[in-house]
Amino acid sequence: MKTIFSCPRELGPLVAAALVSLGCGPSDLEGMVDGPAATDSTWSEVDAPIEDSARADADEAADAATSDAAPCVPVSSGEVCNGLDDDCDGTADEGFPGLGTECDVGLGACERTGIVVCTADGSGVVCNATPGVPGPAELCGTGIDENCNGAVDEGYSLGASCDGPDSDLCNEGVLVCTADRLGTRCSGMTGNSAEACNGLDDDCDGSVDEGLGLGTPCDGTDGDLCNEGVLACNGSGGMRSCS
Repeated sequence: MKTIFSCPRELGPLVAAALVSLGCGPSDLEGMVDGPAATDSTWSEVDAPIEDSARADADEAADAATSDAAPCVPVSSGEVCNGLDDDCDGTADEGFPGLGTECDVGLGACERTGIVVCTADGSGVVCNATPGVPGPAELCGTGIDENCNGAVDEGYSLGASCDGPDSDLCNEGVLVCTADRLGTRCSGMTGNSAEACNGLDDDCDGSVDEGLGLGTPCDGTDGDLCNEGVLACNGSGGMRSCS
């Protein structure tokens, strides 16, 4: 094949560079340029100055963009909670404690978890969670604050002493929840405590030995019928006798 033109060895890279600018590759140079212009080593010599030039152009563009950027100007109101560095100190939203951390709102069964975020006007922070809706009533003995007022089982007085379903007035039990958890009942299931003649208030009505006729005139164990004594407790199992 006839060579179109021939160049000295040192001009090979220049010729190749010119052809590169026209979109030619190494295979296009074969048979057209004598010497190293069509070799891989010559092509590497061409690539290097091209890459260096492109890198220099990119650096120059970056420097121009940096120099053209508007300088940070602090706002008169100071730092605002908005994700921006308003006071130009290199930090955004400083001075707003807890921003981005986990938070809770609501009480008892109404408690919900969220994240601390900026308020709409940027003046502070707020938890973005919404409390749940309180239940219709507090249930007994669940250990849960159903009505979300911060108290559990309020109004039921659980554990308070009480009198069971007997005839006396003695507090022999404690208040416990009913099966439906809507109320309470007394746990005391003891029998009736009857008043005995013993100087005690056995039936817990506030009186001692009432209804036993103590002090009533009576006839003793003699042979006459004279009421020479009065009824009194004899200290023997709550019994009474004529004194």
